[in-house]
Parts: sequence; C-alpha cells; structure tokens
Amino acid sequence: MIPKRWFLVVTLGSVLGIAVCLDARNVYPEFLTALRHSAFNVVSIATTTGLTTVDYGLWPMFAPLWMLFLCSFATSAGSTGGGIKRIRALILDKLVYRELVLALHPNALRPVHVGGGAMPPKILTAVLASRFAYRCIIVALTLLLSFMELDIVTAFSAVVASVNSTGPGLKQVGPATTYEVLTDLQTWVCTFRHAARPARAVYAAGGADAGVLEELITFHSQGRKGTDVWA
Repeated sequence: MIPKRWFLVVTLGSVLGIAVCLDARNVYPEFLTALRHSAFNVVSIATTTGLTTVDYGLWPMFAPLWMLFLCSFATSAGSTGGGIKRIRALILDKLVYRELVLALHPNALRPVHVGGGAMPPKILTAVLASRFAYRCIIVALTLLLSFMELDIVTAFSAVVASVNSTGPGLKQVGPATTYEVLTDLQTWVCTFRHAARPARAVYAAGGADAGVLEELITFHSQGRKGTDVWA
C-alpha cells in the first residue's frame, strides 16, 4: 500500500501543481480547463503511456520538465511502464534519508524499512548499482546527441523519453512532432535505450526484479512484521 499511496500523492500533487502553474501564467482562460489538460497529460506522461491532448511543449518550461521527471519513476512494479519504478524510487528515498541520519548519528543502527520489513543489503546494492548505470547512460547518450549538433533540451528529453519508453520529448521531439526529425544515427542512439536497462543483469545477480521485489516486500510486511532484518 505504501507505493500506491506514494504514487497518488506525487501524481495528484503534480496534476494540481501544474494546473496552478498554467492558470497563473494565463495559458488557459479558466482553471478547470488548465486542470483538465494537466490531469490527462501529466498522468499519461508519468505512466509512460505517451498520449497527449495538447502541445505541452508550449507550456511554461517547468511543466514539461516536471512531467519528464515523473516518467522516470512513477510507474508500478510489474507494469509495462518504463522508468525505474516507484518501488525502487521509494527505496532510494529511504536510503538517502538513512544516510542523512547516519551522518548525524554514526553509531545508529537504522535499516531501510519498506512495507514494515527491513530491506536486505543485497537488494539495496542491486538498486543502487542499476540506478547508477541508468544515470550514466542518460548522461552519456545526451552528450553523444549534443555532439551530433542537437540542442541540449532536445537531446536530453529524447534520451529520457526513449530510455523510459515514454514517447514524446521536448523541443524537436516534442508532442507536436515525431522522431523523424532526427538523423538515422541519432535515432540509433535513442534506440540504445535497452542498454539503459542493466536491471536484468544486475537483478539476476542481486535478486531485485521489480515485480519480485514488491512481492517480497508485501510478503515480509504481512507475515514477518517487527524488528527482524533479512539475512
């Protein structure tokens, strides 16, 4: 239930926040119109569905950038959506919080808890390793597309949208256009997105497949609640 509540809070908060942004910038004459367009497009991009009703590339830059950020982590474990999946994002959030606590209290014993159970170090290591590879590939491919004379916004959004299987990016590959504007070589770079899924190799070694991971967390929270830590 924790990842579901987390998804609802982040997604609905984003819908409302972007609607307020559009209304404040007078993009649409009425707030309800802004809310309607925000709701459809934010949920569509966040879940990597890729459908759009308007050219959100014309919105204030904050809105499409935030939507692109959402598509990196908002999808469910075991779903066909792209990105790192929200269960891994939740684990990373808790891991960062733990490290902040340990910086203040070096001798504290603070395991990462998700769903009432402590996560084993093997899973934490697998999640961290795959996310590091994910970020490195995004940076490398963005630099490569920039070297091929694409502007940085188009290059970055094309890579993120391709890696996360989102669809539209921004600028030249925005929702009002297609990837046909790219050269053959640039298109091949974008199709390299499968290399940004080192999860299969990493999870095979670390046992942290997204669907299996969430099932383990559910099982642990239902049947082994308490202070025990997985060996």
